Amino acid sequence: MAEIIILAPRPAVSQWKVASLIARYFIEKGHRVYLDDCLKLLIPVKLVDLLIVVDSAFIHTAQRVLQKSWLARNKVFSCDIEGVPIMPISYARWFSSTYKIVPSSKYVADCLVKAGFRVDGVIYRAIDYDYYQYVDEDLVEKIRNEHGDFFLFLGGMLNRKGIDLLFKSWEKFIEFNRPKAKLLCIISKDPRDLEYLSKLKIPEKVEIRHDFGNMSEDYLKALYKASLAFLWPTRAEGFGMPILECMAL
Repeated sequence: MAEIIILAPRPAVSQWKVASLIARYFIEKGHRVYLDDCLKLLIPVKLVDLLIVVDSAFIHTAQRVLQKSWLARNKVFSCDIEGVPIMPISYARWFSSTYKIVPSSKYVADCLVKAGFRVDGVIYRAIDYDYYQYVDEDLVEKIRNEHGDFFLFLGGMLNRKGIDLLFKSWEKFIEFNRPKAKLLCIISKDPRDLEYLSKLKIPEKVEIRHDFGNMSEDYLKALYKASLAFLWPTRAEGFGMPILECMAL
């Protein structure tokens, strides 16, 4: 039996889901697993057999991840970045010599190689398909009664997610189609997102809610199913978990 620490930034919804799935896999295999928020690291600190870090904002968290490298004999960094991380090549080599780097897609792998990192393989992100086969139909009906017909957008980091493109498209859509449906946007309370949103013209028939990252998984599944369609005009994704979640329903 191995002792394994799995760290992910809890506010990053997709990364935390992936870390939780990895933790469940190793627990089912009989290993002792500690899952914690890499932003806080609340678990008892001791040397373990394996440290797995699941993160997305590579350039912003590399220093913090390196500081935790002493926690384990073997270290894996499962990364999900958008674009090329900019840092000195010597720093990239230092990171590569400390962690096995396992990106979540070929796109991410190519980004890392361009930046001078060694890539040890690709392990694609995944969801628990069976989990998404059960949806609380009463909750779906409740959401439909509350919102009527609606299209759904959700996410943080609004510039990258392309919410400005969505608003422009939505303006054209309601101009020519006059739909009864609205556009429901579930976003985070991150100050950067709020500042970005304040600079945009919000079209008619758009409702903004600041619940992203704070709703239960059962509510999220029901929200997906209650919507007419999920709209996600993202400019770049390391992988894109919500697409898999929607397709599984």
